[in-house]
Amino acid sequence: MNIEPSTLSLAAAAFYFLVACGAIYAGRTASALSQPPWHRQIWFGTAVFFLALIAWRLFAVEDLLRAEMREILRNASAYDARRDFQSAIVAIILSFLAVVAFSALYHNRWALRGRRNAVSVAVVIGCGALLMLIVLRLVSFHWIDALLHGALKLNWFADLGISLGIVLGSLYYVKLVRGRP
Repeated sequence: MNIEPSTLSLAAAAFYFLVACGAIYAGRTASALSQPPWHRQIWFGTAVFFLALIAWRLFAVEDLLRAEMREILRNASAYDARRDFQSAIVAIILSFLAVVAFSALYHNRWALRGRRNAVSVAVVIGCGALLMLIVLRLVSFHWIDALLHGALKLNWFADLGISLGIVLGSLYYVKLVRGRP
């Protein structure tokens, strides 16, 4: 099975490269200006995440996984019943992510003090939201597909909007850190 990346996937990969560069810039700034180590870890981790997303897009991994899952379901004669377990998977994913997000914010609420910290935490939330979007696209449940790939193309707005927010966050972080006395 050979699936080629679409033109939109190639454009997204190019944009992801800009996001990774912004995250590296913020991480280098955090290192050079003696910011808390967890800031540097977040920014460099974000860069690695977006570099992985570039490979994900260029090698059409999402399309390959979705096609492979469909093939497995067809071979197991479970394709027609896929809606039953897809809805359970979506419920589990959304519940798990809500618990993780609430727990992380509750246990790290101190990190929300100060704009540099808040921007760093917002970036982690953005990466988590992008990861959730990817997982939901993989599950490919009918009503989710209708929302994500329908007339409004919420999939692309969410994907590019989150990515744009992260790259703007990196630039804002650098501005905040460099502006400190």
